[in-house]
Amino acid sequence: MRALMFLLLGLIGGGMMFFGVLSSTTWIMAGFVIAVVFFVEFVHELTDTLA
Repeated sequence: MRALMFLLLGLIGGGMMFFGVLSSTTWIMAGFVIAVVFFVEFVHELTDTLA
């Protein structure tokens, strides 16, 4: 269940990156950092669940 939450947050970060393409580089940087952090957490949670 937590893995889904992390995936959702990672997608929000991805959305911020997309929005950043339309407006400014700050959004791209922030979105990239958020997406990477949460996708790493997502993979970590997923491996914990499967292991």
